[in-house]
This record gives sequence, C-alpha cells and structure tokens, in this order.
Amino acid sequence: MDEPLPKRHCPRWSELPELALYMDQVRIVLDDALTASSAPAPAPAVTATMINNYVKQKLVAPADRKKYSREHVSRLILICTLKQVLSLSEITAVLDELSAAHGPADGYDLFCGSLEAQLAGEPLPESCPELLAAALCALEGKLRVVRLVSARAAARTDAERTAEKPKPRSRERAKPAASAAEK
Repeated sequence: MDEPLPKRHCPRWSELPELALYMDQVRIVLDDALTASSAPAPAPAVTATMINNYVKQKLVAPADRKKYSREHVSRLILICTLKQVLSLSEITAVLDELSAAHGPADGYDLFCGSLEAQLAGEPLPESCPELLAAALCALEGKLRVVRLVSARAAARTDAERTAEKPKPRSRERAKPAASAAEK
C-alpha cells in the first residue's frame, strides 16, 4: 500500500516551448506533458473547448492573437492535472496562492517538483504552499485508487480466463444410441 507510484516527469518551465503556440500545438504539448507527469492511465484528451472554457472562467488569460505563451501552457498543465481531484474554484485558489507567492515561472517549477516528490513518496519542498500540498495529496490518493482498481480488474480478468479454459475432450467417442432394429 505504501509503495510509491511510478516515477513521473513534469516538464519544467525551461522545457516548455519558448515560442507562442496555436491551439492545436498547445493541445499536443499538453497531452505530452500530462501523459508524462501524472496518471498511470492515459491522460484525458485536452480539447479546444476545454481550453476556451478555462479562458471564459478566467483561469487562463486569453490568447494573444490566437497564440498561447509559455505562461498559458504552464497554467493549463496545472489546471488539467489538478482537475482530476479539485473543482475549478478550488484550482483557482491553489493557482492564486502559488502565483502570488512565487510568480509564474518559479511557481510552476515548484508545482512540478512538488508533484514529482508527492508521487514518489518523498517530502515536499519547504516552500510548497499548504493548498498545493493538500491538492497533491488528494491527487496521489486518486492515482492510487485508479492503480488499485486497474490491478484488481486485471486480476479478475486473469481469474476468469483461467476458469474458462476449455476442458480437454475425451478420446473416447460416444457410442451411438442403439436403433430400434438392433433391439
């Protein structure tokens, strides 16, 4: 039960694209980052509609001439990671606390380091805000549940396959029933 989750890598600020990206490019970067950083199962696809909703709800600033910056991408990674366990209003509180205390680049890198530490069962950095620490604890719990459910489903499937193995056929053929003429 106390076994750490598989190692994950959350791309740091310096690893995110420096050039502004169009929506389709942002979605590719997000899908890659989310698959590498959090879930043992494939990450859910990030759609343009989801990103536009985050903009409408003011979780993310609007794109500048249809292009998204490194700050947009980092914020979207945070949102998409935390939405597995938090409501959007709770995510807003975490983002606000993180940004106010550390700024976009340092706050994002702190999130990445804290996420990796939490999932590896290591202590969080001392500078990790309390809200972020609680959110990452909830995320770790969720990922453990997903892993346990998957393992149990796989074990059930294996047990069912074993139980359903065809019985070997008898080499002896059944004798045909005696006809009325033979009796």
